[in-house]
Amino acid sequence: MTPHPLRAHRLPLLLATLAITAAACSGDDTAITTTAAGTSIAEATTVAPTLPSTEPPSERPATIDDLLALGRPIVLAHTGGEDAYPGSTLFAFGESVAAGADMLDLNVQLTSDGVLVVQHDDTVDRTTNGTGAVAEMTFAEVNALDAAHWFTAECGDCRDQPESEYLYRGIRTGGSPAPDGYTADDFAIPSFEQLVERFPDLPLNIEIKGEGAPAQAAADELARLLTELDRADASVVTSFDDAIVTHFHGLLPDVELSPGLDATTAWVLSRTPLPEGMRILQLPPDYNGIEVITAELVADSTAAGYPIWVWPNKRALENLGSYRAFLELGVVGLNINFPVQGVAAVDEYTEAQGTLGMSRGCATGEPHSAGEETIDLTADSLTGTYLRNLPTAYDGTTALPVVIDLHGWGEPRDMHALSTGFGALGEAHGFVTITPTLDRNVVRWQPWLASDDVAWFTALLDELGATLCIDTDRVFVAGFSNGAMMASVLACEMPDRIAAIAPVAGVRRPEGCATERPVPLIAFHGTDDHVLAYDGGYGPDAVNLANPYGGGALGDRISEVGYSEIPVAEAMAAWAAGNGCSTAATSAAGAATITTWDCPPAGATILYTVEAGGHGWTADDPPTSELIWAFFEQHPLAG
Repeated sequence: MTPHPLRAHRLPLLLATLAITAAACSGDDTAITTTAAGTSIAEATTVAPTLPSTEPPSERPATIDDLLALGRPIVLAHTGGEDAYPGSTLFAFGESVAAGADMLDLNVQLTSDGVLVVQHDDTVDRTTNGTGAVAEMTFAEVNALDAAHWFTAECGDCRDQPESEYLYRGIRTGGSPAPDGYTADDFAIPSFEQLVERFPDLPLNIEIKGEGAPAQAAADELARLLTELDRADASVVTSFDDAIVTHFHGLLPDVELSPGLDATTAWVLSRTPLPEGMRILQLPPDYNGIEVITAELVADSTAAGYPIWVWPNKRALENLGSYRAFLELGVVGLNINFPVQGVAAVDEYTEAQGTLGMSRGCATGEPHSAGEETIDLTADSLTGTYLRNLPTAYDGTTALPVVIDLHGWGEPRDMHALSTGFGALGEAHGFVTITPTLDRNVVRWQPWLASDDVAWFTALLDELGATLCIDTDRVFVAGFSNGAMMASVLACEMPDRIAAIAPVAGVRRPEGCATERPVPLIAFHGTDDHVLAYDGGYGPDAVNLANPYGGGALGDRISEVGYSEIPVAEAMAAWAAGNGCSTAATSAAGAATITTWDCPPAGATILYTVEAGGHGWTADDPPTSELIWAFFEQHPLAG
């Protein structure tokens, strides 16, 4: 998708005048953009020199789900890296692959004889030695042109450079030899089929150019080729025209889509949820000094399960420092023109974040079969079990994240596991799910500081690290009701081991909680919760909870359980203060009101208030489990 619709067209209504356009070789290299989180994205006066090529990954993600589950930001080669190489050529894509790019980014359109070609512009004028509209030329005519004719190291289409600056001119036409490993054909405008045949294992980010009938015809041909070439599961497809996105969805409903202009605008401006089946947002950092990708947008998008892939709309932002700044802001995809520098930025970022803390169990490489297994654990006089759900991705040597999922008061463990669906989600995204319980007459947790349960959980983490290959920087805890209270306690007691938490219908800030570091938190609570009231204390239905003191219901003995009278909003404000946050802002998403505090990147604090919601774990409005994992994915321990 080169570029995404927002790169080449106006974004209507964005702050009334915000128009986001593609930037050719911008001459404005002096401005500085500062994000709301304080991260400076500097526009360099010169483009940083090309770094040495890196070795490409030995294995490629087979699907877009696999790509999003890598556990690190990704690098997309925008039109093959058009500032580093002649854009949209097989040579450019090949060099980007060698540099370590995770995904190829491209535009497609039809020639007059119906061949789907990879070409950024509607015409061939800007980059080739020819002129004319692609739609009015045959494939033979388009493919015969020199697609590197105007490329220089300083500009992809400058006309006023000395002949020696046009580094690849004439290779296509036979006037100069091709670099080792390439041929003259690699400097032509290729067909989409040629690209896929050359790079059969690379995920693809594809924009259908244009609108109306021509774009619809291109969508039809793209759908046919993706099916025929078996690349549907490894492709993201979008278009400026929302109608074309909708049309393509009707052709291949299982292919990952990125929203068109209208749907993207609605999310950016008013947080209107994306259409079903869409999640990847592809955005520019700013326009005319007005920020598009802000800390608030990143936080809201992350909480909603919408990863952001940035495409810098100024050449001055195409450098290692800017790429690092985007990553620090929470962007998870770099759709950029210098892939080598992008790969270096991701490597530096992940190393600094300590993204992969390998447990002791990784050293043994002990194999375990994928699926569910119940395991006994006795510690500190407490006996219990945990349901261990290993995804197919588990191989004993690759450290995977862990989600510990805590049931509520009197809620059977296995029933809770079915309710949250983290096992299936872990299979899709490559994380281990642990659903524990203790042997008590009424299953429940002791959610207070220094309780015996804390010691049992310490032993659980020790056992997981010793017996499994897990990422110790990505151990997360989610919990429902009484389990949400316990998740809150564990964050206070083990901030050095728990990366982030997600309390559902039971968030609390225990008195005396003083964590040594911020603990990212995303919480959910219904305004009509009749068990643990949104405004604090117990609701009228709490008396019906199972009685651990002698059978039946709790009744009047509910007061002996002990639950904070502090309202949810106050408990969250206390967490926000502890995480170093300041002001809060709200936005709407379906049935929920999202409160997002202005926090340091390592202390993100978000509350989903479900209007008229009861005491439960919602599956769709909001999609609680998916939102929790999207949040967890962005907040490793060191991050």
